[in-house]
Amino acid sequence: MGCYPKRQDALGSVCLTPHTEQALDIYTLAGKKLRALRNQAGRTQEDLAEAAGITPAFLSYLENGRKKGSLVTYAKLAKALGVELGQVLVEQGPKTKPYPAIPLDLGLSVAEAKAVRQLVKTLRKGR
Repeated sequence: MGCYPKRQDALGSVCLTPHTEQALDIYTLAGKKLRALRNQAGRTQEDLAEAAGITPAFLSYLENGRKKGSLVTYAKLAKALGVELGQVLVEQGPKTKPYPAIPLDLGLSVAEAKAVRQLVKTLRKGR
């Protein structure tokens, strides 16, 4: 596996593979979510860090994606924020209503399956 062009950032110069690029994105996302959850809760970095047993500086690094925390650290932060660990670590997309399942054995193309879903949705509105 080759090395992608090196990226210079807060982590220094790193050789990026698809795996390390994805891992960096996960930690950056977790940091952004931590900051958003902390702000929603109206808490300061100092307050949250103390409650989780870490330093405010380390929390700042986590929120900015400059350092990686352990799973235990993220669990302590989630607990201190009163949220589930998954809210910090799992990317949440926009909430949408699920489409009804279309059996795959009908031999429909993706476009045909989307058309059937749209038809079902239209018919349900007309009830």
